[in-house]
Amino acid sequence: MKNLFCYFKQSLELKEIGLEGECLGLYLSDSTLSIVQNISHNQFYGQVCQAPLKAQVFEFFREKYGCDVEIKAKRVIRVGKAEGYYCMIFTPNEEFFNWDLGRLHSTYEEAENACIDKIIEIVKTK
Repeated sequence: MKNLFCYFKQSLELKEIGLEGECLGLYLSDSTLSIVQNISHNQFYGQVCQAPLKAQVFEFFREKYGCDVEIKAKRVIRVGKAEGYYCMIFTPNEEFFNWDLGRLHSTYEEAENACIDKIIEIVKTK
C-alpha cells in the first residue's frame, strides 16, 4: 500500500508548491510513513508533512496548474507483455513534454514517481 503514496522528498516539495488538504498519510520527523484514518493531522507530534496519494497529486496538478499526464506501457507485440513504462506530460498551452519517451521504467510506480518529480520541476521553474 505504501507505493500509493508519494515518497518523503516529493511530499516536502509538494508542500512547498502549495499542496494542501486531507491526506491519509503523514511523514513523521524521522521520514517514517504513518497511514492514518479519522484522525486530525495536528494530533501527531513531530509531523513533518502530509503524505499525499499519487492520485491526489495528479488531481492537484490538473486543477491548479493544468498539467495532465499519461503513463503508458511499451509492449512487446508478440508477447503482449509490458517491456517497461513511460510517461507523457501535457501543460495548459498544449505543450507536450516527451522527456521520458526514450527512457523506460521497470514498474508503473517508477514511472509515476518520475512523472511527479518532473511536474514538480516544471512548476518550480515557471
